[in-house]
Amino acid sequence: MTVQIRSYTAEDRNAETIGLRLAEQIRSQASEPLSALLVCASLGTNTIVLRNVLNGQFPSTPMLGTTSFLGVGSNKGYCPSPCASILAFYGNDAHFGTGFSAAASEQPFSQGEQMAQGALNRCGIPAAAARFAILFSAPGDESALLDGIYSVLPKKMPIVGGGIAGAEFPGDWRVWSEHHIGNQSAVLMVCDWPFELEAHFEGGYLKSGPSGIATQVENNRVIKTIDNRPAAEVYNEWMNGALSDKLEGGSILVESSLKPLGVATQMEGGFTTFFLLHPKEILPDKSIELFASIQQGEEVHLMFSQKASLIKRTKRLAKTGIARGSFEADELIGALLIYCAGSLAVIEDNADALLDNFKEECAAPFIAGFTFGEVGCVQPGVYGHGNLMAGALFLSSRPRRWLSDVPFSPISSQNTSGPPPSI
Repeated sequence: MTVQIRSYTAEDRNAETIGLRLAEQIRSQASEPLSALLVCASLGTNTIVLRNVLNGQFPSTPMLGTTSFLGVGSNKGYCPSPCASILAFYGNDAHFGTGFSAAASEQPFSQGEQMAQGALNRCGIPAAAARFAILFSAPGDESALLDGIYSVLPKKMPIVGGGIAGAEFPGDWRVWSEHHIGNQSAVLMVCDWPFELEAHFEGGYLKSGPSGIATQVENNRVIKTIDNRPAAEVYNEWMNGALSDKLEGGSILVESSLKPLGVATQMEGGFTTFFLLHPKEILPDKSIELFASIQQGEEVHLMFSQKASLIKRTKRLAKTGIARGSFEADELIGALLIYCAGSLAVIEDNADALLDNFKEECAAPFIAGFTFGEVGCVQPGVYGHGNLMAGALFLSSRPRRWLSDVPFSPISSQNTSGPPPSI
């Protein structure tokens, strides 16, 4: 069996030129037929034009794409806007299919269910044959969307991906497949990858100490009270008064980037990990609006990190994912890195170092997208949506082991309190 993966990047103020340059690279460097395209385009790139060019050049090829905050990344480094990076798959041994939902739905579970079934139908495989999925979506109820997807796809199949920004961030944000493009949409790709693979998803922030119960929650995104007190007052106390001038209302996006909230999830072997919740704004009633969902009654923890740890996080992410995989590092042939846009905004001047750290552990071609909200699996069967997270999919050329009961072995340095780990 033969599958090849290559990464390509092109930059230009003209999106048509970007598309044509990428198409030229795609055609010039492979000996196998093209089987799928995964695209990340920087904010500021006209993605309607870019998609139309790629669709015209490769009309029968499954394609999944998203707008990426600020720039895009790859094994060749960081590329600021306007530009695009592509992960191109070649060969006939892996099959790909895409599904899409054209607009945000009041029934996200059904939306996810239908999208997953559509992707399987276009891939031409049964649900049990799906080995991984990639999801790009507009803001919505991502948790319910994931539940719908996993009502169709295998529960232990890894998923990676992220979201585009909403109306609060002006810009030309879109997700797309070869069949659809939109700014209120969701798109999904599935694949029956015939070789070993691994995925890893983590916050990289550590528990700081304070915690409380979300005693009143509205619309799954607004914490009104923590321990029956106004949520903003409690959070400000945890932050040692850093939000005092915002208690009557206002954006706290920057202030909360290194000290977000987190919800604990128990893993096999007694390990604990956290899905991060990025506080977006303090509302006039001293409630806190989040970028991710929370359930009333859940315990929320103050989390923290440092800029140096965010830069090094990609090295740990790759090292952990590859160590957990049933393959050697030199058997990797491709990877996808998803990194939170909020974290990137804090360390943009070090974007190349962030990618170099990933590349130190992952020598294969890869592309990186910078998203608003991330989805992934912290262990097989435990999936979720969070903010300020990082995730990666690692694809190898080692023939697949046909064992369904291989035990999961968590390898993590992120799940205890104390200073951020140094690498």
